[in-house]
Amino acid sequence: MPRFAVAGMAVLAIAALTAAACDATSGGQTLASSPSAVSPQDTLLTAAAALNAASYEVAADIDHWRFKGRVDPTVKAAELELKDTDDQEYSIAMLQVGAENWLKMDFGPGDNKDFGLRPDRWMKIDTKTVRNIAKLPFVPQATLDVLGVSGLLSGLSNAVRIDPTHYSGTIDLHKSAGVAAFYLGEGNGKVLGDKAAAVPFTATLDEQGRLAGITLAAGEGDTRVSLSLTLSKHGAPSGLTKPAANATAPFPSELNAFFRE
Repeated sequence: MPRFAVAGMAVLAIAALTAAACDATSGGQTLASSPSAVSPQDTLLTAAAALNAASYEVAADIDHWRFKGRVDPTVKAAELELKDTDDQEYSIAMLQVGAENWLKMDFGPGDNKDFGLRPDRWMKIDTKTVRNIAKLPFVPQATLDVLGVSGLLSGLSNAVRIDPTHYSGTIDLHKSAGVAAFYLGEGNGKVLGDKAAAVPFTATLDEQGRLAGITLAAGEGDTRVSLSLTLSKHGAPSGLTKPAANATAPFPSELNAFFRE
């Protein structure tokens, strides 16, 4: 069952990458009325932490993985789609509303037929039977933002303000937290070596001081790791709701067994 093994790995990765929950604040709030009054590092950390407080849309490329989704901490809901750009037939979508979790999977016509997958239907996870909560796509009541940006930026070793909305500097992945940092550093077999201690990045804030994008890249060839992240529609209605009954399907037995292990 190689596809389900890959699916399990992806779900485990997303479990730490994703989350939805924190007490809500207004999405239209200006984070820093005077950016020059605080250090560049504190400005970026404040912008990253704010992702736990208001809705937004996200798109990201991490090496050959492409992510897009919506997050709404105000209703403890998030949706994220993951695609493998090296395998165009392979995609996983994850949805959480409150403490309820669903998956949607597409492994291509052949495997979908073999395993009884319906790529247009959400499959609800019976959380009561999950023995290891880390296997859930979204960890209930977690407080990290959807792609672990706060954890990634916790490894900031220096930051420079280019202008009020553009920043650059380096990140020490050894000191960063979250799966984004893990994947870029330890998760790549430590291919960066000492270079992981000073990985160059650029970051962009919008006019209200909210994080709009971050790029990070280091290494060359087989040792190259990269991240390109874009955030938008801060504070806009997310429209995230539970799927209708006619948009759901039962889990294949093989996948159900994975969550019960």
